This record gives sequence, structure tokens and C-alpha cells, in this order.
Amino acid sequence: MLNIRQGLILCGLCAFCCSCHAVEVASDNQVIGAAIAGWNGVKLENDGDEPVFVPAKVEKDVSVGEYKVIIESDKDDIFQRLKITKKGLPLFIKEGHRFFLGLEDDEDKENELVQPGKSITGDGQPSLVVSEWSGGAHCCYTYDTFSLGDSFKHLGTIDAGHGGGPFKDVDGDGALEFITYDWTFAYWNACFAGSPAPKLILKWKNGNYVPAMDLMRKPDIKEQEYRDLIKQIQDQRAADLEDLEKEKKDNKDFDPQNTGWYKDGAYLPPTAWEHILDLIYGGNAVKAKAFLADAWPKGMPGQNIFWNEFMEQFSDSPYCFAVQDYYGSTFPVVCNKQTDDFAGASFQQYIQRKAFQDMIKDSKDTVNNPEEGNGKPGKTCIGDTEDCS
Repeated sequence: MLNIRQGLILCGLCAFCCSCHAVEVASDNQVIGAAIAGWNGVKLENDGDEPVFVPAKVEKDVSVGEYKVIIESDKDDIFQRLKITKKGLPLFIKEGHRFFLGLEDDEDKENELVQPGKSITGDGQPSLVVSEWSGGAHCCYTYDTFSLGDSFKHLGTIDAGHGGGPFKDVDGDGALEFITYDWTFAYWNACFAGSPAPKLILKWKNGNYVPAMDLMRKPDIKEQEYRDLIKQIQDQRAADLEDLEKEKKDNKDFDPQNTGWYKDGAYLPPTAWEHILDLIYGGNAVKAKAFLADAWPKGMPGQNIFWNEFMEQFSDSPYCFAVQDYYGSTFPVVCNKQTDDFAGASFQQYIQRKAFQDMIKDSKDTVNNPEEGNGKPGKTCIGDTEDCS
């Protein structure tokens, strides 16, 4: 566990690294335009001319049946282009900083599961997973998934933020789940190195990867472990406050908000809301407020203020809707409208919510229909395909 001084050093490193340049990649509409019209450029946020990608080197050239998957780089090795073709016809084009077939790390043992041509959805059709890194120090990572069967389908894009992966068959049903993290609380009252990011499991359902709350459920913590955790947070708080006083003496401009939640003398270390998030995603959200009350400094005001600020931050989570639908009235959550309303959300968010609601419905349904989900919204069909209706 980091103390305040160690955390400040890592915060400084994070701030330095985050100054790295990140490339803005094409949107879904631009990608569709690329495939249909042969568009060859990617718009960057700058005031000068819009650069056009000029391929100089083929980094990867892999065949999957009649499909070819090609990754090319420019002469300066700054940008790359992903291109998927079938019988010479381009079906999908995307440009960015770095692309990888499968996971970013070729030596990762789990990379075997997502090699080009292996099925990831359990339907027996050859699949393709392409990882993309934008070029930042610890951000940003996306995963495009495709079906390379008789007809081509862009299954979707998983936005993993500061990091995610790997793909695993967690429940043994033949379809791969995706392991990722909720980065909503990155930099919230803490630097990146000290920010909690709960692990999530996303399951393929009705044409999209959605949170699998049943697979993330954890057993209740034992009484002694609970008392030990409360004491650990209280000890951490005492040690942090001691370091805070030292830092304030050494640096008159020191801001304690970068080290934990600090208001009107009340202080809470990030390990406190780390466990609150674990309770929420572990199926025990109804115990979150009681845990906060036990961990809160005795006699100090501000507990309700912290809770309201915490829930306001959580409302921005892209997975907020999953928590809202899973718990219902037992743990009321108000989600930001951009994650809960089609008019203000991306289409990807909308169909992810729809798929999750279908999963909840299915879990309560005694009839198992193996055909359910075929042809559902959320599959982006690009180029020459037979089922883009």
C-alpha cells in the first residue's frame, strides 16, 4: 500500500508520462466511409493540413480463409493502418498509432485464445481480435472484434480505457469473456497510481460485450476479515494524515486533494472507495453505506457529502446502467444521461444497455433459446456482406 510520499512521486511520474502524444483515430462513421468510399485519411485535431496516411511497410499480413488482415506503417513508424479484405475487396479500414493481432503482448499465454481465425463468440465462426493502442503512457486501449465467416461482421469495439484484457472463457460455455476495468475513478481525489479501478468481466450477449454481474459476484467477507479491513483503512488514514501535515509544512502550495478525499478536516484514503466499488460490482452494494459508516473517522462530519460526491462520480461510469438494472430499488443509482439515454448516448452505449437488459431478462427466463441474439442490433456491417439489413 502506498503512503502519501510514495504516491506523490508516482503522481509526478504519471503527470510526466501523460504528456505523451495520443492520436485521435477515426470514428465509426469515418470507418464506414473508409470501407464504402475507399477513404484513405484520418482527421487529426490540429490547425494545419490534415495528413493522409502513406503506407511504407507491411508489419503483418495474415490470411484467414478468403480474408486478408494487413497492418501497415508509415515511413516514420508513427501511424499504422489496419485493413481487412476479402478476395481483394476492402471491407474495413482504420488508422491509428499501433495495432496488434490479438493482444498487445505476443508472449501472453492467453493470446493463443484470440489468434486470427479462432472463434471468440462460441458460434464456431472464425473470429478476429485487433488491439489498438493510442500511444499514451497508460492510455488508451481499444479492442475491435470481427466475425470472418461466410459473411463479414464488425462485431463491435471495446473501449478499455487505460487498459484491459485478456479474453478468457470464464464460465466454460465456449465463448470468451473480456476482462477489463472501470476507470471512472481515475484521478478522482487521487493521482492515477493511487486510483481504484475495479476489475470487470464482460460477456458476449446479443451482439455485444456487456457486464456479467453474475460472474463478478463475490461471497460475503468474513467478520474477522471485515474488522481487519476497517482497521487497515483507519491505520492508513492516520499514517496519511501524518504525512499530509509534513507535506504542508514543507510545501505551502501542497494540495491534499491529490492524495485522498479531504474536506473540512475529514480525510478518507482511496482504499476506502476501492472496497466500496468492490462491494458494488461484487453483488453486495446494499452493504456499501454500512461499510462507509464503519470506515468513517469517528466524530467527523462529511460522510453524506462524500457519499453524494462518490455516487455522482459513479453516475459517469459506462457500466452504471448495469448496476442500475442489476440491483433495481435495492441500491438506487442515478446514471448520467449519456450512459442511460439513447438521445444523449452513443449507439454503442445504447445497444450495450439493451443487450444487458436482455441478459437480465434471460436469467429470469426458464426457457433457453439457443437461437436468441441472432441478427440483433449492435453488429456493424461494413463493406460487402450478405446480412447488413
